[in-house]
Amino acid sequence: MPILNGRQSLKTLQSYCLTGRGRLVGIRIWPSALAQGLILTMLFGLSLVSVGGARGRPLEGGLVKSIAIDPTTPDTIYVGTLGGGVFKSTDGGVSFVSSSVGLTGNAILALVIDPGNSSHLWAGVHSTIEGRGVGHSLDGGNSWSMLNAGLADLSVVGFVFDQAGNIYAKTDESMGGNQGRFYRLTGEVWQEVQVTSPAYFGAFQASPMAMASAGGTEGLFAVAGGDFLRSSDGTTWETISNVFANQAYSLAMDPGNKDVVYTGTLNEVMKSINGGTTWTAVGPPGFLVRSLALAPTDPNTIYVGSLNGSVFKSQAGGGDFVDTTAGTPLETLDILSLAVSPVDASTVFAGTFGGGLFKSTNGGSSWAASSTGIWAVVSGLGFDGTAAGGGIPPLYAGTVGQGVFKSLDRGQTWTDANGDLPTGFPRRVFSLLVHPSVANTVYIGTDSNGVYRTSDGGQTWVRLGSAALGVVLELLFLDPGPPAKLITASMWGRIASFTEGDADWTIAQRFSVTFDATGLVVDPSNPLVLFAGNLSSNSIIKSTDGGLNWVELTPTGLPQGGVLSLLAQPAARGTILLAGTSGNGLYRSTDGGLTWQAAGSGLPSEGIFTMVADPGNSSVLFAGTESKGVYMSGDGGVSWAPLQSSSGSITRSMSFEPQNPGVIFAGTGWGVVETSTTPLATPTPTGQLVDTPTETATPAATGSPTVTPVSVGAPGGSSQGLGILWFVLALVLVLAGKRGFSLAGKDETGS
Repeated sequence: MPILNGRQSLKTLQSYCLTGRGRLVGIRIWPSALAQGLILTMLFGLSLVSVGGARGRPLEGGLVKSIAIDPTTPDTIYVGTLGGGVFKSTDGGVSFVSSSVGLTGNAILALVIDPGNSSHLWAGVHSTIEGRGVGHSLDGGNSWSMLNAGLADLSVVGFVFDQAGNIYAKTDESMGGNQGRFYRLTGEVWQEVQVTSPAYFGAFQASPMAMASAGGTEGLFAVAGGDFLRSSDGTTWETISNVFANQAYSLAMDPGNKDVVYTGTLNEVMKSINGGTTWTAVGPPGFLVRSLALAPTDPNTIYVGSLNGSVFKSQAGGGDFVDTTAGTPLETLDILSLAVSPVDASTVFAGTFGGGLFKSTNGGSSWAASSTGIWAVVSGLGFDGTAAGGGIPPLYAGTVGQGVFKSLDRGQTWTDANGDLPTGFPRRVFSLLVHPSVANTVYIGTDSNGVYRTSDGGQTWVRLGSAALGVVLELLFLDPGPPAKLITASMWGRIASFTEGDADWTIAQRFSVTFDATGLVVDPSNPLVLFAGNLSSNSIIKSTDGGLNWVELTPTGLPQGGVLSLLAQPAARGTILLAGTSGNGLYRSTDGGLTWQAAGSGLPSEGIFTMVADPGNSSVLFAGTESKGVYMSGDGGVSWAPLQSSSGSITRSMSFEPQNPGVIFAGTGWGVVETSTTPLATPTPTGQLVDTPTETATPAATGSPTVTPVSVGAPGGSSQGLGILWFVLALVLVLAGKRGFSLAGKDETGS
């Protein structure tokens, strides 16, 4: 399909419906003829095709933060993911379907079933904009409404019910907004619980906490500040004991005996048999216990999920824990959540960090993936136009937790391209780069394990230099070579360059730990000039010597909040910089990042995670948003219109198909999505650019497009998969979770 390059309009159209999983996915409108016209006379259509996985299923896996099993219908299982929303199974986990209609965000930080009515669900929802809060479903997750009155746009990370059936919500200081508050629902309004005792416990800002509840008159229990606390009303808390030298991350109570309490700490499980007065370590030692689950039918059977990649089991109430995951795929995956069947102590589910959901039906003796229908988080995407041999070019997808996959049929089916890539952290892919001229050559940036390269299409991988790069958020070419020269930007302000043949990376400069470099771009008018944004604030950094040295700018006009993406565009006079923010829309600068003005009429006020330019026309831009899919601008970023209806998932990366540049593929929290480059509605311009981007020639519809490294998208038609929201949530969950930002309600304790 020819490029819509801003000077063409569709004259005649043919349309047909595209279906998947028995539902309407979208409508593609194909042009059968093109006529000259103005950019704002384009006709508008929709193409939204979810591709990937056998038989057209998306790549599967995901980051499963919460698991909830219906106590009345145990085959009904809900999972809350970071990036894909809520999924539901009615066949015991054999298959799942999306169940997120009505939710305003894709990151589910907590998910519980109301103990008074199993068709009522509660979800803690996060987004970078007005979308945080509580989702409430009255029909088993088929539809949701946001119940946020009184919450003031806060991220809810956990729920707990008291003996009277009242629901409480805990917010988290790591997710923005007011910090660490505790709320009780009264009618349909959340009211903050003003903790009066102990003083340090007020607002829950002083310490991480975990919570559970018990029947009778005991009410609520919490671990905070090293204390084990009890409250009958959530307002006044009594200190039962002060014994926890290590932070607590999870809490579970024996449903039949309120005196038996377990808490997971930084190093092991602690147990009390007298209501929390005294505690004993019951193992397993040396593991951060993120989740605890007691079997409802046999509370002496305990499952322990560790961030070190193990599920331990005890059948004697602790002390005899055995690792059930040794030698299984779970061995290298961090365990975020656990849930045990309400009717069978041997059936247990484990939610992982990027590897999806796993199930055991024999008490952990064996584990099998249970993620069919749960979409993977695709953090990077790119076509290899040089390896097509005149046919369909290979498409590579980097995922968070499962490594790299490869498709030879435009995403309809995928094969594992991990080869000998080590399991664990190397398969947490944050960025992916396809070489623009060397076939079968792909680079990936990983979580704390450096950069890897394959030269044979994924059969073998080699790490370039050392692993001391942190979490590699950005990866692009300074020069594709030979020899190739790469530059990376990592979490905690580390920027490094590498030339093929060097022994190791050259660390250019490390800023403060609060500087998380994102949106690394090269100035198209001067390859020695680079820019990067800051995930944590509105600052911009700049290099004028090819990335060896950097200075931090103090921009004016750029709003407070994180910069998620940058795009550098050639203009008649100098370079235009566009900055996609974490919730304040799009901003542009014409003076090298010193001053900024609001731009982007038509874009939603939410996170803009990636931006790319049409390889044949630099005035035609595409932006991947947090929940509204892909938007297109034909006038250099002044006005925008959506390419697709609200996708309900984050768009993290984009790549043009080399032989069909009228189609763009997007990597999302729902796997890989294909869309045509045709907007749904006419963009409404509100002003003129000070400098108009210079237009490049439109390439032929076949062959590999020529792309210069000027945008978040990497050369060779690939895109640096930012995965920023996932990064904010999931990495904060794990790394900050090790500092204690967690609450365990019924979804993880099984109580």
